[in-house]
Amino acid sequence: MVSLGAHAHFNTFGMMSGAESAVNQATIAFAGEGSKVETNGVNLLNGKQHADTTLFLDHAVPNCSSVKSPRRGR
Repeated sequence: MVSLGAHAHFNTFGMMSGAESAVNQATIAFAGEGSKVETNGVNLLNGKQHADTTLFLDHAVPNCSSVKSPRRGR
């Protein structure tokens, strides 16, 4: 779990590849006003490969922002 204070900026990138089945779960909490999160990721899968990504963003305080940019590669 990641917890962000006031005016924090958190930028993360995740990549999943090469597994028959894969799971990724993340929790990010906005604990201070003015914080910002940018999440980026890509799943590089083929054939019968499977990947699940769960992202929980807890906007517990006002004036925070989040941008999510998942991608699927082939």
